[in-house]
Amino acid sequence: MSTYRFIVLLVTMVSIDHAIADAPLLMKDISASQLYTDKEIQQQTAIADANQKSQLTILQQEFLTFKNINQLDIKKLTKQDFALLDSAIQYQSKAFKKHTEGPLPIAIFDIASAAKFKLKQHHVWLKSQTLENLYRSDWSGFKKRFLESEDVLSVSEQAAKLELVKKLTTKETLFLAEQLMNSRSFQDPLLIEVILQSKNIDYLGLLLNKLQTPIAHQIIKENISQLEKSKQAELLKSVIESNQYLASQALNQYAKLPNGYRSKSWLASKLKDKHLGASVAMAIAQSNDPLRYEELSAIVTNQKSKRVEVANALLALRFAKNEVADEHLKKLVEGKYIRFDDMQQEAQRWLK
Repeated sequence: MSTYRFIVLLVTMVSIDHAIADAPLLMKDISASQLYTDKEIQQQTAIADANQKSQLTILQQEFLTFKNINQLDIKKLTKQDFALLDSAIQYQSKAFKKHTEGPLPIAIFDIASAAKFKLKQHHVWLKSQTLENLYRSDWSGFKKRFLESEDVLSVSEQAAKLELVKKLTTKETLFLAEQLMNSRSFQDPLLIEVILQSKNIDYLGLLLNKLQTPIAHQIIKENISQLEKSKQAELLKSVIESNQYLASQALNQYAKLPNGYRSKSWLASKLKDKHLGASVAMAIAQSNDPLRYEELSAIVTNQKSKRVEVANALLALRFAKNEVADEHLKKLVEGKYIRFDDMQQEAQRWLK
């Protein structure tokens, strides 16, 4: 960054109507000169991009500052860059978007957050360099540093470790996973990432049987789907049986496996489950397997079927929403094969 450009940016940061002043809390606290429409934002940013030395509006000054912060190279920050970022993290936006969604102002360019994020990226990069140098030159020292719990308190340390995990071999991640499981919970981000990178089926199963956070849904969707179909079936059944938090999603994915990899009898047996039965019904319906409709009808007509089992079998036929399933449902209703009167009446309403 040139000296001239740095000075312009730094002056910009402190000259916009006392920029470090308290941020406005409501739209009514903002003057008309600080509010911009989408069209004005587009026009003014285009002008600022083309001619950065002309007299600039508040919006244009903030746009250029925001743009230049984002363009800083985290690996080559100068003293001038640090001075800019240190000033920017305190900056209160002065240009806001015109909107009618509510009383709160929406800043067009969040300069403070951009500066904080750039500094965070820099600190993560510094720590990652130290870790990577250890990894390449001193495996024992690297293991000790990697397994230390400092990253639980340091966001940048943890982010650096998480980034480096992707460069480790399967054997190395397997070793680290074994060690981390002795000291950390399955909710720990580093343990999760190491297990995923190790690609160890047993460890992945342990993780999914315990994990109850949003990332678990992502693992079910992305990581399990990359495994062999037989391994997918094995893991999904285990999750369905042991983790109620993930059971519905796992059921849906299990039901979509090819016929040769999923157990129809096992899946059908889950229709009697008071907690999962409705999810099983939806999963069976979404599998779009016409052969299942005969089995569902048989469950309904079987005198030994439990009430909850019959209800969920009917739901599966209803959720399927195709001609074959509808025909089975129609035969059950018109033939009065549904032995529970309230279900017979409800199914009749579905056909109307």
